[in-house]
Amino acid sequence: MELSIDPSNITQDSIPVVLGAILVQLDQNAKDHEEIKKMLKEHEDCLQILNFSRCKLIPWLGRNRYVVTSIFVVLSIWISSLDWINRYLQWAFFPPRPGP
Repeated sequence: MELSIDPSNITQDSIPVVLGAILVQLDQNAKDHEEIKKMLKEHEDCLQILNFSRCKLIPWLGRNRYVVTSIFVVLSIWISSLDWINRYLQWAFFPPRPGP
């Protein structure tokens, strides 16, 4: 419901109509504002990746220290096992020779 009111035509008799139009517009603005806030809240997780700082990283590491430690241990064991497999294959095909 859009009511266009010319400010030059406002009289004492038309003040209730003008106030009603203002209230309707304010109500519509409030509804639009709530919809925008809801959409931003839904997309906040996607946008949160771009917002990176030490103030967020350090508490996150503190809350997830066991997960971070477990991932570090698994990756260390994985890299170490790849090294041992590589050495085994290297020595299997090219055994070390005694010096001169």
